[in-house]
Amino acid sequence: MKRWLLYITVIIFVCCNQVTPKSSKLLATVGDKSLYEEDLPLWVIDSTATIDMRETYIDKWIRSETMLAAAESQVGGSFDLDELVQNYKESLLMHNFEKFLVKNHMDSLVSESQIQNYYDENKEEFVLDEHAVSALLLRCNAESDLSNLKSAWKKNKSTLDFSQYHSICDLVWDQRYSWVRESSLNSMLPESVRKKISWTKESSLEINNDNVQYFVFLRDIIEPSNSAPVSLVKENIIKLILHKRKKTLMKEYEEKLVQEGIKNKQISLVKE
Repeated sequence: MKRWLLYITVIIFVCCNQVTPKSSKLLATVGDKSLYEEDLPLWVIDSTATIDMRETYIDKWIRSETMLAAAESQVGGSFDLDELVQNYKESLLMHNFEKFLVKNHMDSLVSESQIQNYYDENKEEFVLDEHAVSALLLRCNAESDLSNLKSAWKKNKSTLDFSQYHSICDLVWDQRYSWVRESSLNSMLPESVRKKISWTKESSLEINNDNVQYFVFLRDIIEPSNSAPVSLVKENIIKLILHKRKKTLMKEYEEKLVQEGIKNKQISLVKE
């Protein structure tokens, strides 16, 4: 009886460990790697797939396996793959743990007073490398009747509401009561128009370029190398404050866990 049990056990072991040969058509080989018909994804096997799609997939597989074989040959033994996988796993765990702590234990609201205080205490970090401007830009079809617009522009470009001219202007960009970077304004202007701008307070420009009429008004301006207005760097300050909070949270939580581990004797330091 024992012999029969041993015989059956051997048969089961051999059958379970025997690699079943693939019965479908062999399509390509790279070294000891093979691609069979049954290995193709369903979207390639699908009858609606074109011959080009099939050939593209096979070509991509060949190239990928060729590069992997070269990588294994050239640098496969130069690093510990298990260690890299473990390090990557730990990095992912820590990243997601940080996200969990931030979501559940950190105040993500930043008040206006906190923004202003941070700005006042770190003003040297917010020095302009380009002009900051309060500006108005209109970009209009030069073939349209612009007589009323030009009259309004000449009369009061400082405070007048120009939104009514959308029908003849494809762009009415009004930043007269906020601060923007020079580059933001320049990004909407051709070089020939940018060169004509006088970067001074209360300066204006009317110019036709390739049948497009541009109206540019600089209500106010801050020169480079001066401190940026707080409104211009507000979003950056919020990110800096939250980053600082996150670092503090992680440090405090880490210390808390270590102290609890020592207290509960889950952490011990073996002295030499």
